[in-house]
Amino acid sequence: MRKCPNRAVWESQGPNVVVHHTILPGEVCPSLTPFAVKLESFFRLAKIDYKNDYEEPMGPKNKVPWITINGEDISDSEIIIDRLQQMFNIHPDASVPLEENAVATAMRIMMEEHFYWGLVSWRYDEDAMNGLFKVFKLPLLQRHLIKSYRGRVQRMLYNQGTGRHSFEEVHSFMKKDLEALSVYIGKPLLDLRPNYRY
Repeated sequence: MRKCPNRAVWESQGPNVVVHHTILPGEVCPSLTPFAVKLESFFRLAKIDYKNDYEEPMGPKNKVPWITINGEDISDSEIIIDRLQQMFNIHPDASVPLEENAVATAMRIMMEEHFYWGLVSWRYDEDAMNGLFKVFKLPLLQRHLIKSYRGRVQRMLYNQGTGRHSFEEVHSFMKKDLEALSVYIGKPLLDLRPNYRY
């Protein structure tokens, strides 16, 4: 367990209350990271009590978001959801065929490990963070500090592979991902209960 000055505050939330460590929301969006939106959606669908903490956004694995529950720190949205499903005995997919679960897992990985990097490419490279500053009204000094982060993200994009492609190629990848997701989801989605595993 990492040492954090706010741990006593987190533990005071009570047993089985998730403390969701994340970044501040924007003026017109709940979070800049889709993984925080994913977790908050899961908490609400699963009816898990949670509190947002904006003081310690970086977790033990140097990732955002992460959670603390009953004194335990857990990082990575996939691991967090798995652990909470075990902890609260949540089995939303027990009646779903194995083949359908397999495709849903592949779709989730496509969006989180492929499409996601297209979003990062747009925000930090192609759009040069202009959209970011429309969502977050920040003082000039803070804008400058955040702008300095752009080069680091561009290096991450290059090392990951997306940054080696042209913007047009990245757009094509993202379009194919969305088309595949659209075909998989289809119109029946409107008539189905939410599947909060994926």
